[in-house]
Amino acid sequence: MANTYTYSVASLKKADEVYPSVVKSAIINVVASDGTNQVNDQTEVIFGEIIDGPLIEFVEYTDLTEQTVISWAANDPVLLMIPKQLDKKLIELSQDSVDSNFPWS
Repeated sequence: MANTYTYSVASLKKADEVYPSVVKSAIINVVASDGTNQVNDQTEVIFGEIIDGPLIEFVEYTDLTEQTVISWAANDPVLLMIPKQLDKKLIELSQDSVDSNFPWS
């Protein structure tokens, strides 16, 4: 079975008092699951610094949805690398390790 990834917004940072409805950045959480184990990681995505990202259309803060923020962050280079990093962590978790009941115990 292929690993699945779930994205969520952990927090938002607004620009400043002058622009209280402008989101400057978001902490995006990624959870990977292989059906048995789960691992997660998160990164801050600063909007306006995403190269080759989609043109971000202004959305009123009160109309903002989690999916909109995630779609804005989708092309962030660091966010794009997280699934591969989480895949490695899942592989490590699935390898048998013995934490107790050693032969000499």
